[in-house]
Amino acid sequence: MTSSRSVTIVQEYVPAYRAPLFREMKVLAKARGIDLRIAAGTPQGTQAQRGDTSDFSPDIRVGEQKWSVLGRRLSWRSLGSVYRDSDLVILEQARRNIDTHLALRHPKHKVALWGHGRDHTRDVSQRDAKLLADMTARAHWFFGYTTASVDHVVETGFPRERTTVLNNTTDTASLSATLADETLVSVAATRARLGLGANVATFIGALDDSKRLDFLLDAADLVARDVPDFTLVVAGDGPLRDWIDQQTGTRPWLRRVGRLVGKDLASCLAVSDIIAMPGRVGLLAVDALAAGVPIVTTDWPFHAPERAYLTANNSVTTANTAAAYANGITALLADRQRRDGLASCGRQDSVDLTIEKMAQRFVEGIEHALDA
Repeated sequence: MTSSRSVTIVQEYVPAYRAPLFREMKVLAKARGIDLRIAAGTPQGTQAQRGDTSDFSPDIRVGEQKWSVLGRRLSWRSLGSVYRDSDLVILEQARRNIDTHLALRHPKHKVALWGHGRDHTRDVSQRDAKLLADMTARAHWFFGYTTASVDHVVETGFPRERTTVLNNTTDTASLSATLADETLVSVAATRARLGLGANVATFIGALDDSKRLDFLLDAADLVARDVPDFTLVVAGDGPLRDWIDQQTGTRPWLRRVGRLVGKDLASCLAVSDIIAMPGRVGLLAVDALAAGVPIVTTDWPFHAPERAYLTANNSVTTANTAAAYANGITALLADRQRRDGLASCGRQDSVDLTIEKMAQRFVEGIEHALDA
């Protein structure tokens, strides 16, 4: 089929977890006569420190200028040729991108936004909240990470008929297949290599302030006091890597491993009794549900939208204190039957959270946006 319409998705950079989505979307879009292109830059600063870039090669390389003005991050991208060559351009729902504000006001640009719908991960002023709402109101279409993302923009006046719920996810099919290859022998080898105790809690994510690693270690100190043979594995990379490494010298039950993907991620999940995430829970919720490893988190208010996938049937949420969090971890480690029940519900709840279904929803939404 000859491509008749061109759509470009613009990203700051393409992290590893997005590459499978974009590859699947390009195939589906081509079958529908849509030339889907990905325009992206390269990670900078703390993004680069995460080490989560992929081998995905964008169709268009985007140059970006960044500034910090009165503590506010601003950026500018030169996307003139992208608009000239595209019937629809999909941009991040982000206040910081000056070029987005201008594009949304351009009479000849058909611009869609995708994002959280509102600020989930931090408190913002009423002025900033209004700026995001006003910006979103100018969009031709809105692609929301979750149902709650779409519900919020509709509450602010955006027409529901011009929205698509994506159900943001990771490549759960690949993860599940890799987990299925784990054997008793390979699990035992991983346990021996990491020197794990009988009770294993694992943190997986970027090592930055949003994950509240100091809170996690304060709670883990209490767990280690009460739970025999306890191990906390911290898996990830980021600005706080050196700080975590220093803590391992004072806590014999603490292990740090680098960022995990593919088989390494599956091996770590296979030896974990629970996942400990007191700070921001985002897409890790999807991996945890698919793997059947219950997350223990807190009612801290700044989780990402994917936190909505976690319920009382598939995870544990405690009060936002180190003592309450430690008690939640300790109780779940001691209750194998409850862990098994949460794990079973989690696997069932993850059935619809696949890259294939997200890509299908995204491409169908793009078709509707082009036709609107």
